[in-house]
Amino acid sequence: MHAASRSALALLAVLAAAGALVLTRTPPEPDRTPGPPTAGTLVTRTVEDTYVTALGGTASRGGEPRLRAGSPPREHQALVKFTVAGVPAGACPVEARLRLWSHTAADAATAAHTVDPARWREGTAWRDRPPLGEALSSAGSLPGGGWAVFDVSRAVTGDGTFSFAVTHAGPGPADFAAREDRGTGRPAELEVRYAAAGPDDRLAPACGGAWWGLYRSGNADVTPYETGRPGDRTEPRRFDAFRRYYSLSQITGTAPEQTLLWPTAQDAELARDRVLFLQIDGRCFGPCPSSFNGHALPGPAVFDDPGTPPDFTGEWIRPGDVAAGRFDPLLNAAADRLKAFPGRIVLDLSSEIDTQVEWMTDRGLRDSWTAGYRDMWRHVHALFTARGVTNVRWNYVVGGFSGDDSVYTSSYPGDAYVDWISWDPYDSRCSYGSARAVLNRFYARLEAGLLGPGARGKAYGIMEFGFGKACQEAYFRDLADDLKRLPKIRAVLYFDRPSAEYALTPAGRRGYADAAADPYLDRRP
Repeated sequence: MHAASRSALALLAVLAAAGALVLTRTPPEPDRTPGPPTAGTLVTRTVEDTYVTALGGTASRGGEPRLRAGSPPREHQALVKFTVAGVPAGACPVEARLRLWSHTAADAATAAHTVDPARWREGTAWRDRPPLGEALSSAGSLPGGGWAVFDVSRAVTGDGTFSFAVTHAGPGPADFAAREDRGTGRPAELEVRYAAAGPDDRLAPACGGAWWGLYRSGNADVTPYETGRPGDRTEPRRFDAFRRYYSLSQITGTAPEQTLLWPTAQDAELARDRVLFLQIDGRCFGPCPSSFNGHALPGPAVFDDPGTPPDFTGEWIRPGDVAAGRFDPLLNAAADRLKAFPGRIVLDLSSEIDTQVEWMTDRGLRDSWTAGYRDMWRHVHALFTARGVTNVRWNYVVGGFSGDDSVYTSSYPGDAYVDWISWDPYDSRCSYGSARAVLNRFYARLEAGLLGPGARGKAYGIMEFGFGKACQEAYFRDLADDLKRLPKIRAVLYFDRPSAEYALTPAGRRGYADAAADPYLDRRP
């Protein structure tokens, strides 16, 4: 059900800055500073349109009431041009749709391509046609007497002039209404939806959507899994984010020069153009250290009885010991290393507290572990703040499967200590029918107020997720659309664990890459 159980070690202390209230007898001038751009929609009609045809290499078709597209040898290409004006400065176009009124009903693929608007005018003939650019999207069929719609979001970046060529693969030509078509009165349209940019691109993707990422088992390199967009495999599509799991037991050197082994040089290289989601695990990877640079450290909790789940077996740092400051020498070293890290970090402490305590039959141990988790998180947050760590955001990560709400309400550090709320959903048996159904199980609980109204204003993330081999293709096919219906999810990181039933198949890997071609999942930092 869950790929990895992440244990206890919490960090965070609140930083509350008190603001002074100044009273004046004269009312202040109203604030005339422009507010952030608001969301909106612009619809513009084509300013130029024509079609070019191999049947007449020198003939101009700009004055005709139709736009024609068709396949070789009697090839036709429709050309449309738009001037977009009115997208506020700093706003983020989130969707752009090209709409053409189709006179032809056809099942053959019809595609919209980018073309340079400076390379053609309405008088352009076939021999001077502009070269086709990227194929942005295609329609599998055309409605007779209806709008054909193409997603051109990747090409529209704000105000400016944009143009597109439309090709058609059918045995006969396809006709669309030109702006000279007075009878129809439906020239080509470009609809642009935009939204305000987020205040901090380290907190979440600035323009909506979700970061697309991967965690490979054992902190393996993610770059072999990076791939190009469908139809264009020459340039790798980099992951927006990657995941790492580290422990306070991973130290090197001898006293008084001991330090932590992480983050690594590879992490720094990957984080040049990706966001690092990093967990400090509560479990020791091997034996827990007994000292650090001459400072004695408390002994660990050891779980090795037959009832202990495999992912929990071993030595653990007690959350209460962290909360009491007994691991501060190690945490100071961690703070200093993360402070010096050149990239962006979203940090979580000993994730999946629900997985950690779910198996505990000793109620006293369970309650003390959960309460210690919250105190630990606050302590670490305060320690990092005191040491000037400003390049991290804080991520409360749970498994999201427990039916005991008190596990979450008693361990949640509080809104002042948390920037992200994340969970690790799985459907290894393909039981839920869609990616949305899998992701929504805990999403819906958060939206229903599980952690209070303030938590609903946080960015949500999926730090691990996995689908069974039989449903990966189907689930990934609708992943972007499903995420649009769960808009607070701002990052998704698949867990590719070779030995697991949810390990990516070749088809699943292609499907996950193809999902990232949707602009909603193309939010590179």
